[in-house]
Amino acid sequence: MQQKLRKNSLHWPTVVQIDKVIIDICVSLRKTQKIKLSDTIIAATALVHGYTLITNNEKDFANLKDLDVVNLHKM
Repeated sequence: MQQKLRKNSLHWPTVVQIDKVIIDICVSLRKTQKIKLSDTIIAATALVHGYTLITNNEKDFANLKDLDVVNLHKM
């Protein structure tokens, strides 16, 4: 995935509503992972919508194996 992603292919962000599915995943993640609430919401939203999470803060998401995380600074 990282090889396909290029800086010039990024689009403007989309506002995504937090719904019950995202909340349920947040609850599950908080029960099983040591992760901050804000990071849980971000991760759950990305998982539900099949998004790649672009962040410089990879370490906070390292234990979430189903989450695709990309650090543009390391590309």
